[in-house]
Amino acid sequence: MASTFFGLNIATSALYAYQTGLNTTAHNIANAETEGYSRQTINTKATDAMRLYCTAGMAGTGVEVTDITQVRDEYYDTRFRQNASKLGEYATKEDYMLQIQNFFNEINTSGTTTEFNNFFNALESLRGTPADVDKRTQVINYASSITDYFNSIANNLSRIQENCNSEIKNKVDKINNIAQQVVSLNQQINTIEITGARANDLRDERNRLIDQLSEIVPVETREVHMGDSNLHNFEVKISDQILVDGYDSNKLLCVPREVTANQSDAQGIYDIKWNFTDGQEFKLNDITLTGELRGLIDIRDGNNNECFKGTVTGTVGESKVTVTDTNYNLFSQITLPKTGEITFNNKVYQYTGFTAQKAADGTVTYTFDLKDALDADVSATARVGQDINYKGIPYYQAQLNEFVRTFAAKVNEIQNSAIDLNGDKGIDIFNGIDKVTGKNYALDESETTFSSTSDSYYQITAQNFSITEEMKGNPNKIATILEGNESAGIDQQGVVDKLIALKNEKGMFQKGTFSEFLIAIVSDIGIDTTKVKNFHESQTDIVNTIKNQRYSVSGVESNEESMNVMKYQRGYNLASKMISVMNECLNKLINEMGV
Repeated sequence: MASTFFGLNIATSALYAYQTGLNTTAHNIANAETEGYSRQTINTKATDAMRLYCTAGMAGTGVEVTDITQVRDEYYDTRFRQNASKLGEYATKEDYMLQIQNFFNEINTSGTTTEFNNFFNALESLRGTPADVDKRTQVINYASSITDYFNSIANNLSRIQENCNSEIKNKVDKINNIAQQVVSLNQQINTIEITGARANDLRDERNRLIDQLSEIVPVETREVHMGDSNLHNFEVKISDQILVDGYDSNKLLCVPREVTANQSDAQGIYDIKWNFTDGQEFKLNDITLTGELRGLIDIRDGNNNECFKGTVTGTVGESKVTVTDTNYNLFSQITLPKTGEITFNNKVYQYTGFTAQKAADGTVTYTFDLKDALDADVSATARVGQDINYKGIPYYQAQLNEFVRTFAAKVNEIQNSAIDLNGDKGIDIFNGIDKVTGKNYALDESETTFSSTSDSYYQITAQNFSITEEMKGNPNKIATILEGNESAGIDQQGVVDKLIALKNEKGMFQKGTFSEFLIAIVSDIGIDTTKVKNFHESQTDIVNTIKNQRYSVSGVESNEESMNVMKYQRGYNLASKMISVMNECLNKLINEMGV
């Protein structure tokens, strides 16, 4: 049977329930602008009824708050994180591509083709008076200006690569830091929820961290209920590899490469590995990898799928392998580092050097000197480096290297077949600087063979491109007299005409003339920059749309919360009124009905 104070207890339960509703609403309003906060709502139910053992049946006993839950939709969380990864990738690429584009700025008076044209304009001026010392000096100065300009572009590209590399390490550190925070939150959430309560604010913080992580790498999450308890195991995967598993996390490590993948790569390029005992590599080139990390890797390592590839053959016990049917049949295009790693049969071999031999049909055979002997006969596909389907720093460095090598070789070939004003055989105008000795290379003019250690045009890159030291300050060294035709005098124009003709010589490159080749590089950069900018804008719109959809579900809306305040206030006032009425009734019963 219900007690005399039964009605007072019912009203008190309502008072507590509406007080909880008001507190929850106040919490929502206070966090209306808090990043990652999800609106919370109370769930109530009638408390268990009391049996009266009479014809009246059962009497209600009041109300109780069963839970305070987040209003959140996992579908929108998943969509947001998938698209945030793509947005992070495009935003990163756009930032770096704009930097690259600025280095090749055609509008600036010191642009690539402007420097190139200045050199040929100086040759045109020299053509009328080949013996004019001032005009010869001008030719040397513009030649030096060309080399300085290519040095500047290549060094700037190298710095971008180094910046990408440093930022990759920063992103890896951030991933590890987020993983540790998620592990800590998992522990705190389970500690609270094992009692049956809901750790809503901690869950919001964990979701906020996962949102941040999704901008860096693609993220998958899974929460599994553990048995009959209120405990949950929360997992986080990136590119199908486990980062967080409940109370444990795997750590990513940045390990500097011992060897470079491309001739012009910066030193200390990082590979990413897991902290497993076997040092399992993180899947850098997985097609599912997106996010800021993907953008940085593509800019740093992108070679437009043009890593060295071919068919390798070798005999067990030997320390040499031969590679044929390669994708590099022009010496000027070779991007192989002097020493590095060659991969075949799913095994990596270190090589200490290589030679290249060109056959009469134009095909090139490469011979690699291996550090260790082969443990079996081999006939397979080999590669040096990885194919990265993006035009990043290695691609543009390779384009610059091809240009300066071809340009240098063609100009030098004409100079070497002529006589200078001193009556000596012409020397090279263009060369490279050996970073070890600080001197020019004694260039081997062979077009059929070279090695990684010989002084061939392979040694010249856009970074070390220079004019020959002996040419500086000595304009008489410019050869303008046809060999065998010295009797015609110093004013003959044949050699200068040959040099000028190089500017518009067709077939110099697959992309046409020198100027067309340069324009093609700038055009590639412009197209790639515009493309990634359009992707970035499009993806921003998509993410903003999903954000709005997500906010419509879990965001705090002021009008709705105002209605809740009024609703809970009215309920609270009614419960208070009920207590006042019950108090009057009990006062009448206890104090005014006595004998």
